[in-house]
Amino acid sequence: MTFWDEITEKANDDRRERFVTSQLYMNDWIAQLREHYRLAQLFPVHMVGPRKRVGDHLTSILTLACNVLDIRDMQADWRLPGRQFEALLLEIVERLGVNSVEDALNVSHVNFLHDTWSRMARRNGFAFPPELRGEFGSVLIDGLAAGGSVVRDKWLCLPAYSLD
Repeated sequence: MTFWDEITEKANDDRRERFVTSQLYMNDWIAQLREHYRLAQLFPVHMVGPRKRVGDHLTSILTLACNVLDIRDMQADWRLPGRQFEALLLEIVERLGVNSVEDALNVSHVNFLHDTWSRMARRNGFAFPPELRGEFGSVLIDGLAAGGSVVRDKWLCLPAYSLD
């Protein structure tokens, strides 16, 4: 193998690794958006403040994504009906140009995310370790705390995410 062959192979390996990393990141990000959406829907109407905080955070993420990706013809809001929310996610994923749109939108990712977090919540009585307080973790932890037992109980009993 020549020097140039080695460099070309290394570049191809790096490119493949970036594609895999970006696909995994996208899968996780879409799962987080879906879980965030579900959390916002769980708040009773009378819990206006906490519901609005959780929902407005999701709206700001969706709005930012739409602005960056120049998606002008779709509404970006946490109050969207499920089918419109999913259509928005599809548009975002397609515009980002990931390797596999189907994989990014696969509901098994959000179900795995929910199962992981709900197991931790049950095991630790909703006392999550501080290292989980990234953007998604903070919204979920704070939203569950603000929603009290009503939202926490509903969240623990959520069925598997489906597109229907």
